[in-house]
Amino acid sequence: IVSKLPVQATDYEKELYLHNYVCDNTVYDDSTFKNGGDTAYSSLLNGKSICEGYARAMQILLDTVGIKNYLVVGDGVSDGVTEPHMWNVVEIDGYNYHLDATWNDSVTKEEDCYFYFNVTDDYISEDHLNIEPEHNNCVYNYANYYVVNNTFVSVFLGYDSLITPTVEALRNGKNSVDFLFGNSSDYRRAVNEITDNAEFFDYIDKSVKQSGRNLSNTNVEYILVEDYNYLSIVFKEG
Repeated sequence: IVSKLPVQATDYEKELYLHNYVCDNTVYDDSTFKNGGDTAYSSLLNGKSICEGYARAMQILLDTVGIKNYLVVGDGVSDGVTEPHMWNVVEIDGYNYHLDATWNDSVTKEEDCYFYFNVTDDYISEDHLNIEPEHNNCVYNYANYYVVNNTFVSVFLGYDSLITPTVEALRNGKNSVDFLFGNSSDYRRAVNEITDNAEFFDYIDKSVKQSGRNLSNTNVEYILVEDYNYLSIVFKEG
């Protein structure tokens, strides 16, 4: 697995590659719990696992490429249900972050998900409780997936402000761009402006033209995950 990493990859790029590998090649399966589903083997070799298998797979892979990390246990709260859970804390460029590959693989099946890729203590504690160890010093979001990709929207200033990261994503060969909004009020305003059409499609038109791609400037889809203030805009070939 790690032999396919580019020689010059940064620690962030290595972590992202390994995370994607685990999520793309593992299916969360409760039935494996009593049959070795809590091991790295179950994730990496059998392709089925529970949260502990995901976390232990990430631990082994991160150890192999020399990225400091350790296991964290606690309770995960989803849809009003609280269950024991396990994930990782990783160190990237001297800063600690929470990494929950299991929940990134299970929140939405529509596309890759990075809601829990390098997040802070405050963020993770919204739905991860009774965390041990308690003090993990995850206070910065420099290596957060959306921050690195310039698609974390701390303040929504209208769709014109989203053109630059959209053009960058399209020029990099992606057909979609994923935004995570820092607060629900800005997120709701952005979603409402989609149905308003004028400014939204002006943003689409400018983004397509500046990207130089052969994409439609009228036919797009969007994916919403309201619990996470998430908006993905999917472009179609022209």
